[in-house]
Amino acid sequence: MDATDSRSEAFQDTFGIRLGELLVHHGKITSEQLNEALQVQQQSSDERKIGELLVELGYCSEDDVVEALALQAGLAVINLREIEIDPDALALVPPEVAYRHLVLPVERTDATLRVAVADPFNVAAEDALRFVTGMNIEPVLARPSDIRLFVEQHYMRRMMQEGEEEQVEVIEEVEEDIGDPTRLAREALVIRLVDMLIRNAVRERATDIHIEP
Repeated sequence: MDATDSRSEAFQDTFGIRLGELLVHHGKITSEQLNEALQVQQQSSDERKIGELLVELGYCSEDDVVEALALQAGLAVINLREIEIDPDALALVPPEVAYRHLVLPVERTDATLRVAVADPFNVAAEDALRFVTGMNIEPVLARPSDIRLFVEQHYMRRMMQEGEEEQVEVIEEVEEDIGDPTRLAREALVIRLVDMLIRNAVRERATDIHIEP
Protein backbone atom coordinates (compact mmCIF):
# COMPACT_ATOMS: atom_id res chain seq x y z
CA MET A 1 0.00 0.00 0.00
CA ASP A 2 1.48 3.37 -1.01
CA ALA A 3 1.26 6.67 0.89
CA THR A 4 -1.76 7.85 -1.11
CA ASP A 5 -3.71 4.67 -0.32
CA SER A 6 -2.80 5.00 3.36
CA ARG A 7 -4.03 8.60 3.46
CA SER A 8 -7.25 7.61 1.70
CA GLU A 9 -7.91 4.80 4.16
CA ALA A 10 -7.10 7.04 7.13
CA PHE A 11 -9.42 9.72 5.72
CA GLN A 12 -12.29 7.22 5.53
CA ASP A 13 -11.64 6.14 9.12
CA THR A 14 -11.64 9.72 10.43
CA PHE A 15 -14.36 11.25 8.22
CA GLY A 16 -16.79 13.26 10.34
CA ILE A 17 -14.58 13.26 13.44
CA ARG A 18 -13.86 16.74 14.80
CA LEU A 19 -10.28 17.90 15.08
CA GLY A 20 -10.21 17.97 18.88
CA GLU A 21 -11.71 14.50 19.14
CA LEU A 22 -9.19 13.24 16.62
CA LEU A 23 -6.31 14.60 18.69
CA VAL A 24 -7.74 12.94 21.79
CA HIS A 25 -8.20 9.67 19.91
CA HIS A 26 -4.54 9.66 18.86
CA GLY A 27 -3.34 10.52 22.36
CA LYS A 28 -2.03 13.98 21.48
CA ILE A 29 -4.21 15.73 24.08
CA THR A 30 -6.53 14.70 26.91
CA SER A 31 -10.29 15.19 27.04
CA GLU A 32 -9.78 17.67 29.87
CA GLN A 33 -7.40 19.74 27.76
CA LEU A 34 -9.85 19.72 24.86
CA ASN A 35 -12.70 20.88 27.11
CA GLU A 36 -10.57 23.69 28.50
CA ALA A 37 -9.63 24.84 25.00
CA LEU A 38 -13.29 24.75 23.95
CA GLN A 39 -14.20 26.93 26.93
CA VAL A 40 -11.50 29.43 26.00
CA GLN A 41 -12.80 29.42 22.43
CA GLN A 42 -16.36 30.14 23.57
CA GLN A 43 -15.22 33.00 25.79
CA SER A 44 -12.93 34.51 23.17
CA SER A 45 -14.04 37.52 21.17
CA ASP A 46 -12.13 36.47 18.05
CA GLU A 47 -12.58 33.44 15.81
CA ARG A 48 -9.51 31.39 16.65
CA LYS A 49 -9.81 27.76 15.65
CA ILE A 50 -9.50 24.97 18.18
CA GLY A 51 -6.18 23.81 16.73
CA GLU A 52 -4.64 27.25 17.19
CA LEU A 53 -5.84 27.41 20.79
CA LEU A 54 -4.50 23.96 21.66
CA VAL A 55 -1.07 24.94 20.34
CA GLU A 56 -1.23 28.32 22.08
CA LEU A 57 -2.12 26.63 25.37
CA GLY A 58 0.83 24.27 24.95
CA TYR A 59 -1.29 21.11 24.89
CA CYS A 60 0.00 19.87 21.54
CA SER A 61 2.43 20.86 18.81
CA GLU A 62 1.73 22.57 15.52
CA ASP A 63 2.78 19.37 13.76
CA ASP A 64 0.19 17.41 15.76
CA VAL A 65 -2.55 19.71 14.51
CA VAL A 66 -1.31 19.62 10.91
CA GLU A 67 -1.20 15.82 10.90
CA ALA A 68 -4.71 15.63 12.36
CA LEU A 69 -6.00 18.08 9.75
CA ALA A 70 -4.35 15.96 7.06
CA LEU A 71 -6.27 12.92 8.31
CA GLN A 72 -9.49 14.92 8.41
CA ALA A 73 -9.13 16.32 4.90
CA GLY A 74 -7.29 13.45 3.25
CA LEU A 75 -4.46 15.74 2.13
CA ALA A 76 -0.70 15.36 1.96
CA VAL A 77 1.62 17.28 4.28
CA ILE A 78 4.74 19.07 3.06
CA ASN A 79 7.64 20.69 4.87
CA LEU A 80 8.25 24.07 3.27
CA ARG A 81 11.76 24.15 4.70
CA GLU A 82 12.73 21.09 2.67
CA ILE A 83 11.42 22.00 -0.78
CA GLU A 84 12.25 24.59 -3.42
CA ILE A 85 9.49 27.12 -4.04
CA ASP A 86 8.71 27.62 -7.73
CA PRO A 87 8.98 31.37 -8.50
CA ASP A 88 6.60 30.94 -11.46
CA ALA A 89 3.98 29.58 -9.06
CA LEU A 90 4.50 32.51 -6.68
CA ALA A 91 4.00 34.99 -9.50
CA LEU A 92 0.51 33.64 -10.16
CA VAL A 93 -0.92 34.65 -6.77
CA PRO A 94 -1.09 38.30 -5.62
CA PRO A 95 0.46 39.04 -2.21
CA GLU A 96 -2.89 40.23 -0.86
CA VAL A 97 -4.48 36.83 -1.53
CA ALA A 98 -1.57 34.94 0.01
CA TYR A 99 -1.62 37.12 3.14
CA ARG A 100 -5.40 37.16 3.55
CA HIS A 101 -5.87 33.40 3.26
CA LEU A 102 -2.47 32.26 4.55
CA VAL A 103 -1.60 30.24 1.46
CA LEU A 104 1.64 29.76 -0.45
CA PRO A 105 1.83 28.56 -4.07
CA VAL A 106 4.73 26.13 -4.29
CA GLU A 107 4.60 24.42 -7.69
CA ARG A 108 2.95 24.76 -11.08
CA THR A 109 2.34 21.71 -13.27
CA ASP A 110 0.48 22.30 -16.53
CA ALA A 111 -2.97 23.58 -15.50
CA THR A 112 -2.60 22.71 -11.81
CA LEU A 113 -1.22 24.91 -9.06
CA ARG A 114 -0.01 23.19 -5.90
CA VAL A 115 -0.65 25.41 -2.89
CA ALA A 116 0.38 25.02 0.75
CA VAL A 117 -2.58 25.87 2.99
CA ALA A 118 -3.09 26.19 6.73
CA ASP A 119 -6.82 25.49 6.67
CA PRO A 120 -7.92 22.70 4.30
CA PHE A 121 -11.58 23.63 4.79
CA ASN A 122 -11.25 27.27 3.74
CA VAL A 123 -13.44 27.19 0.64
CA ALA A 124 -13.11 30.94 0.14
CA ALA A 125 -9.34 30.60 -0.17
CA GLU A 126 -9.58 27.91 -2.82
CA ASP A 127 -12.21 29.89 -4.73
CA ALA A 128 -10.02 33.01 -4.62
CA LEU A 129 -6.99 31.07 -5.84
CA ARG A 130 -8.95 29.51 -8.67
CA PHE A 131 -10.35 32.91 -9.65
CA VAL A 132 -7.04 34.81 -9.73
CA THR A 133 -5.04 32.03 -11.42
CA GLY A 134 -7.62 30.35 -13.65
CA MET A 135 -6.02 27.04 -12.70
CA ASN A 136 -6.94 23.86 -10.88
CA ILE A 137 -5.87 24.07 -7.24
CA GLU A 138 -4.16 21.17 -5.47
CA PRO A 139 -4.04 22.00 -1.75
CA VAL A 140 -1.42 20.47 0.53
CA LEU A 141 -1.00 21.10 4.23
CA ALA A 142 1.95 22.82 5.89
CA ARG A 143 2.69 24.39 9.25
CA PRO A 144 0.86 27.75 9.49
CA SER A 145 3.97 29.35 11.00
CA ASP A 146 6.06 28.20 8.03
CA ILE A 147 3.49 29.43 5.52
CA ARG A 148 3.41 32.82 7.23
CA LEU A 149 7.22 33.02 7.27
CA PHE A 150 7.65 32.05 3.62
CA VAL A 151 4.82 34.31 2.44
CA GLU A 152 6.49 37.26 4.13
CA GLN A 153 9.93 36.38 2.79
CA HIS A 154 9.03 35.55 -0.81
CA TYR A 155 6.41 38.21 -1.39
CA MET A 156 8.43 40.91 0.33
CA ARG A 157 11.30 40.14 -2.05
CA ARG A 158 8.89 40.35 -4.98
CA MET A 159 7.38 43.62 -3.75
CA MET A 160 10.85 45.08 -3.25
CA GLN A 161 11.68 44.27 -6.87
CA GLU A 162 8.41 45.82 -8.02
CA GLY A 163 9.16 48.81 -5.82
CA GLU A 164 12.47 49.40 -7.56
CA GLU A 165 10.61 49.54 -10.87
CA GLU A 166 8.06 51.95 -9.36
CA GLN A 167 10.90 54.18 -8.18
CA VAL A 168 12.13 54.51 -11.76
CA GLU A 169 8.64 55.46 -12.93
CA VAL A 170 8.26 58.04 -10.18
CA ILE A 171 11.63 59.60 -10.99
CA GLU A 172 10.71 59.85 -14.66
CA GLU A 173 7.28 61.35 -13.98
CA VAL A 174 8.21 63.93 -11.35
CA GLU A 175 8.91 67.22 -13.12
CA GLU A 176 8.63 69.74 -10.33
CA ASP A 177 10.90 70.02 -7.34
CA ILE A 178 9.18 68.18 -4.49
CA GLY A 179 12.31 66.90 -2.81
CA ASP A 180 14.12 63.65 -3.54
CA PRO A 181 11.80 61.50 -5.72
CA THR A 182 13.89 58.37 -5.10
CA ARG A 183 13.49 58.78 -1.36
CA LEU A 184 9.75 59.42 -1.73
CA ALA A 185 9.25 56.29 -3.81
CA ARG A 186 11.28 54.20 -1.37
CA GLU A 187 9.28 55.53 1.58
CA ALA A 188 6.01 54.73 -0.19
CA LEU A 189 7.17 51.16 -0.75
CA VAL A 190 8.20 50.74 2.89
CA ILE A 191 4.81 52.05 4.04
CA ARG A 192 3.06 49.58 1.75
CA LEU A 193 5.13 46.65 3.04
CA VAL A 194 4.76 47.54 6.71
CA ASP A 195 1.04 48.15 6.36
CA MET A 196 0.52 44.70 4.84
CA LEU A 197 2.64 43.01 7.51
CA ILE A 198 0.83 44.77 10.36
CA ARG A 199 -2.63 44.02 8.98
CA ASN A 200 -1.70 40.35 8.61
CA ALA A 201 -0.18 40.23 12.10
CA VAL A 202 -3.33 41.72 13.65
CA ARG A 203 -5.48 39.24 11.75
CA GLU A 204 -3.34 36.32 12.97
CA ARG A 205 -2.99 37.71 16.54
CA ALA A 206 0.79 37.65 16.20
CA THR A 207 2.81 39.13 19.05
CA ASP A 208 5.97 39.66 17.00
CA ILE A 209 6.87 40.37 13.39
CA HIS A 210 10.18 38.90 12.22
CA ILE A 211 11.73 40.00 8.94
CA GLU A 212 14.71 38.07 7.60
CA PRO A 213 16.87 39.20 4.65
